[in-house]
Amino acid sequence: MKVKTALLLLCTMALLASSAIPAVAGSHPAPKKRSAPAAPTPASQTDAEKRALTADAAYKSNCLRCHGEPRKYSERAMKTILRHMRVRANMTEEEARLVLEYLTK
Repeated sequence: MKVKTALLLLCTMALLASSAIPAVAGSHPAPKKRSAPAAPTPASQTDAEKRALTADAAYKSNCLRCHGEPRKYSERAMKTILRHMRVRANMTEEEARLVLEYLTK
């Protein structure tokens, strides 16, 4: 009987100790990292050129790591493909719109 009580007490203490560790570790927030300043863009670029560069970058950062250069499909087919791939690539809606724009241009 004493062994069962001792084991129960030991397990309870271990459980309480393990639940307290994350609380103690989270009490001191990590210092925030400062992001690098954005590179200046030439003043001669139009909004369309900037958007095209952004769309190209969105494709390269989200799609090119698994897929090569894009094939040409209809816009409807691209929307369907992109809807399914967006989840797998963890893309935001804006990134998906940019990639669709890049693929259908």
